[in-house]
Amino acid sequence: MEMIDIGIILIGLIVIAVGFKKIKGVKAPLSPMWSVIIGGALILGGLYGTANLSDLWTTDDTTTPVSTIVDTGDCCEFDITPSVSSSEATLNSDETKFTVSAYANTTAHTITENDNTTWVNPVLQFVIKPEISTSTDTTTAYPIYYEVTNPELTSSDGTDTYKMFTKSGGNRQLIWSGDGTSYVDGTSALVVTDNLTLTLTMTCSQDSFSRMENTYDPVTCYIRFYNTCGWSETYEVDFMLVHTYT
Repeated sequence: MEMIDIGIILIGLIVIAVGFKKIKGVKAPLSPMWSVIIGGALILGGLYGTANLSDLWTTDDTTTPVSTIVDTGDCCEFDITPSVSSSEATLNSDETKFTVSAYANTTAHTITENDNTTWVNPVLQFVIKPEISTSTDTTTAYPIYYEVTNPELTSSDGTDTYKMFTKSGGNRQLIWSGDGTSYVDGTSALVVTDNLTLTLTMTCSQDSFSRMENTYDPVTCYIRFYNTCGWSETYEVDFMLVHTYT
């Protein structure tokens, strides 16, 4: 409570007291009724009126406060540069689709590279950099999430279906590395001065891959990078046979 509030309340109490007492034979200047009315009004004013009166004495401040816009931890977008680090995979000119092709022995149910050499599982790489904007906080580590969206991808021979990726220890062998190791999906966090190279090794089941019913008829999985504010980038990965033999 402000000092001015206390003063008004004290004056109100004095006015009430004066109305009920004569001082040295002098008649009180106010009757008890009026002393209660006036004193009570002063007390109520001290308790409740000061805030409203102070508004009358306050001048408008038209100065606009300066604010700094800072992205939250999930609201940075990222620049991604994809590439392949193994010979059996190719990347299209738009850098949106990978193609993984193989030769298949349909009797032994094995696959080889297109040049009939030993099969090597596809290894895809992604260089990730945060995109800097006027609202980017240079001290915040911005998370990026990544996943193979359909790890249970299957191939078919026209009769049965077969899982395209091997499983070990309860995990589909879609192995992310470069910031620790994770299976199928993961997350990393980067400040704007960082860059990160993520590697995805896709361990194919040769038996399943070799059972595709038709050559040049791919099965497709997708790799997605995203944040929780609406940004995402998706890459297609097509697996297909280009030649079969027995």
